[in-house]
Amino acid sequence: MTTTIAIENAGKYDGQEVTIRGWLYNIRESGKLVFPIFRDGTGIIQGVCSLKENPEAFAALKGDRHGQNPRGAARSGRLRNGRDVHPGSAKGV
Repeated sequence: MTTTIAIENAGKYDGQEVTIRGWLYNIRESGKLVFPIFRDGTGIIQGVCSLKENPEAFAALKGDRHGQNPRGAARSGRLRNGRDVHPGSAKGV
């Protein structure tokens, strides 16, 4: 079981499995990767999903292109802080 966190606290959980509750805000894609962007009442976070590593999630995200179906979402994954993270943001769910 993972810990449920607010996006604003994501930096405190680097390397840990967490669940974030919010909504799918947008999706960017680049070949065999999709980058879902999630929001909650505290901030925005970008995830990464690979076709090779998680084909089911990849297909589901591609089917919800650009947040055409905005809805509540709870997603779990391992947080990873990137070198290019701007102050006040987090990435890598």
